[in-house]
Amino acid sequence: MIVACGILLTTGEVPAATVADISASISPIGLGGPAGQRVAYFWLDLGNQGPRPQALCGDPSVSGGTGNGPRAPAGLFGVGGASHCVSIGSENLIGPGGHLIIGLKLPLPGGMVVQRLTRLNVRTDVLTPGEAVLTAAHKRPITVVLKGGQLRHLPKLGDLPPMTTSRDGASVGGWSAVVRRAGSRDGQTNTQPAYWISLVNGRKEGQAVCRFLGVRAKLVAGKKEIRTVEEDKSEGNPCADSFGHDTGWRLVRSGQAFTFLYSVDLKPGDEKVDRLALTIRAFESSANLEQSSSAFTIDAIADLK
Repeated sequence: MIVACGILLTTGEVPAATVADISASISPIGLGGPAGQRVAYFWLDLGNQGPRPQALCGDPSVSGGTGNGPRAPAGLFGVGGASHCVSIGSENLIGPGGHLIIGLKLPLPGGMVVQRLTRLNVRTDVLTPGEAVLTAAHKRPITVVLKGGQLRHLPKLGDLPPMTTSRDGASVGGWSAVVRRAGSRDGQTNTQPAYWISLVNGRKEGQAVCRFLGVRAKLVAGKKEIRTVEEDKSEGNPCADSFGHDTGWRLVRSGQAFTFLYSVDLKPGDEKVDRLALTIRAFESSANLEQSSSAFTIDAIADLK
């Protein structure tokens, strides 16, 4: 009788696969779920090795090949996420030398015998933001493939630590927000101003922040509030049980930031608006996802003039 040994994932330094100026590597978080419904969680680290900022669109598509022993052929374990720049707000910014670390989960059906991971394909669209315009016409699709020596000699899935979610929730505090002006999708910054919002982790340890955010913008002219625009990217908190390979989490190391694009459509009558009063609501957990998520709120000001 053959016993499942688990998928092989890296725990140490592994050479990153590289396409153009984007690199990728993986590291495990832990193993969760009851017997027969086990799920392996790991971090996908996408690095910007180029000299300019890069904006990755949406969530990467991830697929992989698994080996079930020497006599069994490798097969795909699935595809998750979307990788197209469909609208402003889907982009995550990575500065030169920076990283976007995305939480992934790999469901393991009951009775599945998997001994190793033989290949990991990561597909996404990339934009290089300009000073005045952010256009989908300049996007370039990329595929990063990890295989061979990058996935060889890795520990087995059974060696991953079990995930035990706390009922108490993660402690909240230590987050700050930085808002910077970005180019609009069509270049008409007066009708659709866009901003890079960075959530900065001020703690000594890394934290996982949920990318499903709520952003409320009060349009203000002088001391008068014109109107309020509210954008909820989710209802409640789907990060703990989201579907597919993307868990919805982004790992933010100490002193680092998760940066995403936010824009507001101005309407006739908004000409006097000189600033946005932003309220950003997000969810956090520990870096190993062992604490249940807790909501936190940050206020920030974005100038329009």
